[in-house]
Amino acid sequence: EEYLNGAWAHVTGRPEVGGLLARLPIEAQLVHLMREDALSEWGSRLSSRLEEEIKLGEGDAASEEQLEQRRKAWGSNTAFMFKLSKALITDTISELAAQSGGQIVLQRLKPAERELVEMYAKYQDAWQEVLLVLHDSSNGRKPVAVAINRPLRVGVDASIASILLHGRDAGQDALDSELLLRFVLAFGRDAVVYLGGPNRVDQPGRMVHGFEELEGAREIAAGTGIYE
Repeated sequence: EEYLNGAWAHVTGRPEVGGLLARLPIEAQLVHLMREDALSEWGSRLSSRLEEEIKLGEGDAASEEQLEQRRKAWGSNTAFMFKLSKALITDTISELAAQSGGQIVLQRLKPAERELVEMYAKYQDAWQEVLLVLHDSSNGRKPVAVAINRPLRVGVDASIASILLHGRDAGQDALDSELLLRFVLAFGRDAVVYLGGPNRVDQPGRMVHGFEELEGAREIAAGTGIYE
């Protein structure tokens, strides 16, 4: 009931601090381009694929009015368009791989083909990624979001605590043994270490927790109970 009718989820024009961002599947990206971007090459190609499906289903006897009705009906059917988009992507990637002997070389591709391959590669790297928004762009700040569904390990020992607190390349002189011990004792069993994203992986980690009383804790947004 809370999730369906409460304030847990709602439509918003931009990402909100304390909210979640879910990675859009590449199939949905192409559907969005077809519906919203008239200048998009891959939106146009998906539209052409839709046209082929419509004519195949209606036959030559269909009037232009019937075809237009089918365009609107099929084009607004997200489940159908998702499958059509998936087929277009799969066919294109397979054809490119076959043409290049199984290994696609970006430098040999046409701009439109390169665009799709790069979109596909980015999607593979961030497949089903879910991000927690920690900062937005208000007040001139740089937006920050971290992935919360890429767990690396459960539990923290001294070596992992050292990386989280001081960074991967910190020298022995920079280590605080007392702080390491306190960190391991406080969070060792229950902490989960996530790969928050591809940037600054050699820097100290960012701690997201639910302890209001922890010194230096800052609630990311009022009422969330999420602190960093």
